[in-house]
Amino acid sequence: MPVNTPIYAARTGIVVEVNNDFFNGGTKQAYKTRANSIRILHEDGSMAVYAHLALERAQVYPGLNVSAGQLIGYSGNTGFSSGPHLHFAVQLNQGMELVSIPFQFTTATGSIDKPIAGSFLIN
Repeated sequence: MPVNTPIYAARTGIVVEVNNDFFNGGTKQAYKTRANSIRILHEDGSMAVYAHLALERAQVYPGLNVSAGQLIGYSGNTGFSSGPHLHFAVQLNQGMELVSIPFQFTTATGSIDKPIAGSFLIN
């Protein structure tokens, strides 16, 4: 997805973390922990992570309640990244470890798309 594509919250929740100050990206190991990101906690205890966002383009802050479909930021190419994209994950805390869990998207046409590990979702 091109840099500065609007990113919207997938589900309603509360913003628990925003990283907004990283300006570099690339495949060097030094970038592994330096992606701009937003983490939103949902009512069921799961968390959505939106990563590799644009520098200083977060539209939310920790403690803010957001609605599904609300603008939260813009895509970028920060952190450990070989090109502009959105890294999206849904995670649960299981035994003090964050574990990614399966999810599915409803596309603009109303169909259901379930991402497959290792694949790309182009919409």
